[in-house]
Amino acid sequence: GTGVQTCALPLCYEAAIGQAEINLRGPDGANFSRDVLAAAYAQNNQTEDAARVVSTIHRLDPAFDPRTFGNKFLKPADLAHLRDGFRKAGLYVEADLPEAVKDQ
Repeated sequence: GTGVQTCALPLCYEAAIGQAEINLRGPDGANFSRDVLAAAYAQNNQTEDAARVVSTIHRLDPAFDPRTFGNKFLKPADLAHLRDGFRKAGLYVEADLPEAVKDQ
């Protein structure tokens, strides 16, 4: 399998949030988990939590680029959904938004 589960929203977000929080407790850097956590919080309408994680991303990974993160996703719809979460979380500045995301 791909390791990606199909589930009903918002259960997917809750599962992603739970897994990312577990991953962040570990000794490995976990920037990927932090980035996904910000998007999942935003997609789950947990705006305060998303803002807190975005602040941490800016502090710990100032070179983070939401335009290139996730480029290895196999399904374009998954990448678009992730980037929509980044947009909702405030990780994009308007000038950096892909055209497809600006229109949503």
